[in-house]
This record gives sequence, structure tokens and C-alpha cells, in this order.
Amino acid sequence: MIRMLDQWRECLERLAEGDRCFLPFDFSDQCTAWLRCERLAGGEVRIRAGWSSIEGWSFLPSDFSAHAGDVPDWRAIENSAAITTPRSALLTQIAASQAALRSQASTLESGIRAGDRRTKR
Repeated sequence: MIRMLDQWRECLERLAEGDRCFLPFDFSDQCTAWLRCERLAGGEVRIRAGWSSIEGWSFLPSDFSAHAGDVPDWRAIENSAAITTPRSALLTQIAASQAALRSQASTLESGIRAGDRRTKR
């Protein structure tokens, strides 16, 4: 998950005004869901959720680079609204999510190590 968010951040950081990228967030057997992010003037990004027939098992969430630039059959999720936000705010939220995941992983690893020490006694 952390690596996927690394790629989200990298895609958004490279996104030039007028360009778009696709960020996966749902990996089903027969389809995937993606956020289409379009860089607008003034440092904002327009985000809209949509589906694709790209199968979730066909690539690793930790490496979606083959699809980041284009998801040819992307179609908006019915009744979903586009959201416009400053790119900097989006990048800040991604970084916060990564920090929370790292903290949880560290806590889990500490618990596992403590359990290992108890079972070795």
C-alpha cells in the first residue's frame, strides 16, 4: 500500500498543467477502479472516480506504471461528482496516509517481535 501511494505521489508531482493521470484504488477480479486526475491551471487537480475493464489481478498495485498515463476504457462512476482540490493539499494527504501506514506497520512489527521473545522463553 505504501508503494502504491509512492506511485500516486510521483504521478501527481510529474503532472503538468493540462495533463492527466490515473490512480488505481479498487482491484477486483474482472475490473479496477481509478481516480482520473487532471492538472488544472493554478495548481489545482480535478479528480473523478471511474471503472475500467483492466482486471485487478493483471498487475501489481505496487506497480501500476503501465496504466498510470492512460486507461483507454475508463468510464466515470455513475452519479459520482468531480472534486477539485489544490494539488499540494492532495500530496499532503497522501503523505499523511503513508505516515499512518508506516506507523501501523512499525507497531505491528514491534508486537510480533515481542510475541517472538515470549514464545522463546
